[in-house]
Amino acid sequence: MIHAKPQSSIANLAQLAQKILPDNVSCATGDPLCAGAELHPLEMAFAEKMCASRRVEFTCGRTIVRRAMAPLGHGAAPVLMTRDRAPVWPENIVGSLSHTSTACIALAAPAREYVSLGVDLETDEPLDEDLIAEICNNDENRWLLQQPEDKRGQLARLVFSAKEAAYKAQYPLSKTVFGFDRMSVSFDFPKGTFKAKFVNAVGGFQKDQYLNGCFQVDGGFILTVIALSSCDWKG
Repeated sequence: MIHAKPQSSIANLAQLAQKILPDNVSCATGDPLCAGAELHPLEMAFAEKMCASRRVEFTCGRTIVRRAMAPLGHGAAPVLMTRDRAPVWPENIVGSLSHTSTACIALAAPAREYVSLGVDLETDEPLDEDLIAEICNNDENRWLLQQPEDKRGQLARLVFSAKEAAYKAQYPLSKTVFGFDRMSVSFDFPKGTFKAKFVNAVGGFQKDQYLNGCFQVDGGFILTVIALSSCDWKG
């Protein structure tokens, strides 16, 4: 776990995001247990059905989401949920949200410039060994075995994070739920980029189609981002 103070963690996260986000993607970061967080009245019906801890998480997440949407003129708009808990973004906005126990990040952008966003935030710590086989395919496992042994667990978490960001980016378009085996990721560390490849066709995404993303690992965080333009989606 990260032992830095929450505010320090949040500052680290904001700096990481600035390194990899396009200029036309708005970003907000904050404490997932932020004091003074408030829900839009239309969001309260969802919160009332949640346990206390989930309600706090939801309230703070929506507060940070509105901070991200504010520069786009939607800072007061509600972000509701579908039955599968996916966010329902305001018209003409695309966005994504992720958090750890110490920090939360939200992205928003005009729908005329992007068709979808995907962000994932993880603590920079080794992934549990029993999860690696579930998350990593044969190619990814072979790549991990070529890395220094003391780094493999953290790199496996990077694989997990990249797949999470890719899944979040594709889901609003394909409306398809699938497991980790349906995507394969590879990394270019000098450039700080990754490619997430569809192993099979999913919705409007074709077999072997790539989604291009960026990543940063620093300050106790792993941050992965995918911003899909219209040329990435033919559905």
